[in-house]
Amino acid sequence: MKNIFAVFVLLLASSAFSHNVTTSKGIEYPSYLLLVNDNEHGKIEVFCAEKKNGAGDISCNFEQTVVKHVDSKNLIDSLQDIHAKPESEIKKEVTAFCHLLDEDHGLQKRLEVNYTNAKGYLEKEFQLAFKSLCKNPSKANLTALKEVEISKNAATCKLFNQKYVQDYSYDSSSKIWIHKSKPDYSSSAHNCGFIDIGYLERDKRPDYKNWAWNYTTKKIVTNKRGFYLVGKCSDLTKGKDAVQHPVIYYSAFAQKAEYNQYLNCQYIDFSR
Repeated sequence: MKNIFAVFVLLLASSAFSHNVTTSKGIEYPSYLLLVNDNEHGKIEVFCAEKKNGAGDISCNFEQTVVKHVDSKNLIDSLQDIHAKPESEIKKEVTAFCHLLDEDHGLQKRLEVNYTNAKGYLEKEFQLAFKSLCKNPSKANLTALKEVEISKNAATCKLFNQKYVQDYSYDSSSKIWIHKSKPDYSSSAHNCGFIDIGYLERDKRPDYKNWAWNYTTKKIVTNKRGFYLVGKCSDLTKGKDAVQHPVIYYSAFAQKAEYNQYLNCQYIDFSR
């Protein structure tokens, strides 16, 4: 006999994280989904409705939110540059930089007042390190400032949001809802002719197949001879058709992906 609590949880999940309805052609589809993916630390909410085209197709609105840590690669690379420069050159550059900021914005005076009011340990450490650097320009103090910045970035998260619409047609042979866009050459950043592919299909596991859905997405390059912002379109495919490996999102509470994910976010960066 199944655990009563486990059965209750599954029933609750089926109503909270997905809602299934039927098209005029008698095909079931999700009118609402809450999807998660561990690797992206985010969620997608999907709202679908049947199109009035007489074909039984559906149109789905996607609202995606992703949380990512601030990238510190440039800061880590800058540490190597600092170590390679002579002490005298570091002192000269830092002195000029601090003087310029102090002259334009009163940086030194603001640091004197603001570091005691800083929110969070790392923010205080950053402002104290900046103050020490400007008072005593040196390779050691500049390195210390960069290391505090790297630590702060590791505890800083950014939110990314996007909304998009995809139309789906039902494939009776595979029993999957399929979206396939036309090649996109419209972007000024590329002429790769990207095709967006999307699949909505039932989770095949016995405990979830009656309510849970999986969403799979990938891009395909159709113009490998084209160019995008920083290179050739053929570079993206690495000899294959798909730009990326398919990314799979699972219905929240379907246990393959955690909808309650831990991230060390002491700070939130709302800048773009």
